[in-house]
Amino acid sequence: MWHVRIVLVQLPQILCGIIRAAAAERSDTEIVAELAEGDSIVAAVEKWSADAVVIGLPEGARVEQACGELLAAQPRTKVLGVTDAGRQVLLCELRPTTTALGQLSPHGLVEAIRNVVHPMSC
Repeated sequence: MWHVRIVLVQLPQILCGIIRAAAAERSDTEIVAELAEGDSIVAAVEKWSADAVVIGLPEGARVEQACGELLAAQPRTKVLGVTDAGRQVLLCELRPTTTALGQLSPHGLVEAIRNVVHPMSC
């Protein structure tokens, strides 16, 4: 059985807590690190062998800009950008493409992460 390892980046603490609680309900999903601005996303992904990164995006920012270095270094890592104060989530892949995944809920985000990391198994 596979295990999904998630790194949270530059998210409000309340949102981190909500996502952590939703992930804790799944025995195969784990938040392995929470990073603040200035922390190396690439180093954390490599250290924890993370499958997915969830990054908070300031207003007007693009997920491709926020994680270009990560996607170049770790192209298989799934990157989900959370926008609009936690209302929407975007999937960014090296293809390059960004896919709007719709309105955000804690359980919906955890399921979105699981689906993009292991699409055939969910």
